[in-house]
Amino acid sequence: MGKVLLKSTFQIEDMKDPNWRARTGEPTVYIEATGHTLVLNGQPETGYVKVGYIQRPTAMTTDASEPDERIPEVLHQHLKYFAAGRLFEHSGKGRDINRANDCYQRFLGAIGAGPIPIASHVVDR
Repeated sequence: MGKVLLKSTFQIEDMKDPNWRARTGEPTVYIEATGHTLVLNGQPETGYVKVGYIQRPTAMTTDASEPDERIPEVLHQHLKYFAAGRLFEHSGKGRDINRANDCYQRFLGAIGAGPIPIASHVVDR
């Protein structure tokens, strides 16, 4: 597996330790320097870092939006279940975690991913 690094900024790291750029040891955070460059707050002793990421599909924001081209067309018809799950998970009066989970399970079953609980109840303290 690996270690999940937290996201930070140059300003935060500078406030915590002005000399962080010269720090050696296992990185704990990453900073998006540009759209193509990540900066770590530590130089690993091995001399290299392997980075993995999960691509986020392009958002569908209008009625005319099409699913991201990386999503196979055969799966497009099942996206409605995931979208409904998100609405049930996050909408105010219509919020219903059980219905959200039902939609997610239907989506995951349709794409062959099997049952995985996704929605959860968040307690505001």
